[in-house]
Amino acid sequence: STATATGNSFSLRAYPNPVKGELNLSISNSASQKMEIVVINTLGQESSFFNNKIEKGETLMKFDTETISTGVYYLRITVGEGKPEYLRFVKAR
Repeated sequence: STATATGNSFSLRAYPNPVKGELNLSISNSASQKMEIVVINTLGQESSFFNNKIEKGETLMKFDTETISTGVYYLRITVGEGKPEYLRFVKAR
């Protein structure tokens, strides 16, 4: 299945969910701007996944989940100075 987060100027889809290997992140952005994506586990521990400018249009990123334990995680997506959006995904065995 697919998890989706939508902000004022972007939408992000994460699939497959649950994931075993690579999590695909499909981002549709209405303008070139800074985007930060942080992975958060259920204990609240954070690790930065992406922090850079993203171009207007469609972008596909891949997140290798091999190095994280099985369980529930959240992506915190912040675009520009906007309010963070959260997307839940599950790392399967």
